[in-house]
Order: sequence, then structure tokens, then C-alpha cells
Amino acid sequence: MSGVASDLGWDESATGEVPTGKTLVGSGVADALLNGCFPVALYYTKGGQDRRAVVLCSPTKADTIAVDAKNSKYLGQDIIRVAPVRRRRFTY
Repeated sequence: MSGVASDLGWDESATGEVPTGKTLVGSGVADALLNGCFPVALYYTKGGQDRRAVVLCSPTKADTIAVDAKNSKYLGQDIIRVAPVRRRRFTY
């Protein structure tokens, strides 16, 4: 996940503090969605099969995520396509 995290606008902090220049959008999926994050589908190939992962993207990366993520890796695999999700279904 770390290969595409910066493209999605994510920053992890070991101290639990918000990094300089960043804004905390929430402590869970529901908080992030309410604060403007949106789901993006990442398609990659693993074991000869095409797979899809739905991740949340920062609103500040909305205009560049489609291009930037295609040059990144997800779970060690090259991302082959980035698309908006057709339907949203989140489980908690």
C-alpha cells in the first residue's frame, strides 16, 4: 500500500500527530467520506488474474490520481487502470 499512498494523499505518522501541511480527515471511513474523500478503484494483475481494490482518495488529489496512480504499485503489483467506482458499498 505504501507504493500508492502518497499518490492518494495519505500520510502515516508514527507519533499519531498530523504531519505539517496536512489535515486530518477523520478516524474512520465514514469520517473521511463526510470530509470529502472519495473512493477510487485500482485495477492490477496478480497471479494471472485482474483484481480490483477500492481505496479512498484525498480531494486534493482528484485531478491527478488517474495519471499518478498508474505509475505506482499496489501490493507489489503494477496498477493497470484507475477508475471511479460504479457503486459504493462499505462494510464496517
